[in-house]
Amino acid sequence: MNNLVEAVKPYFSESSVKGSHGYDHALRVHNIGKYIAEREGGDLYVVRAGCLLHDIGKDHEREGMCHAEFGAQMSDEILRAIGFPKDKIEGVVYCVRVHRYSKGISPVTIEER
Repeated sequence: MNNLVEAVKPYFSESSVKGSHGYDHALRVHNIGKYIAEREGGDLYVVRAGCLLHDIGKDHEREGMCHAEFGAQMSDEILRAIGFPKDKIEGVVYCVRVHRYSKGISPVTIEER
């Protein structure tokens, strides 16, 4: 999991780092998600990765793309590139996709919630 923490850092641009949804935000959400999952249950790999990656596509929203949808695509590529467990990738990708409530996609699993 530590390689994922470092692997996502370059994907946050200078503009996102200066904004409220940069790398520091991803780390804060990761720490909160980890804390909750340790107490409430759920797959820690999926929760932690989903939290780190949830805003990875934020810069693309400025280009007219939904950051949750684009981030889900990016997440799949990033996770495969670093050798993340293949059986957990789909769960992480869906967490990233559903994190934006305004899209109207309902979370189903405990990790998505």
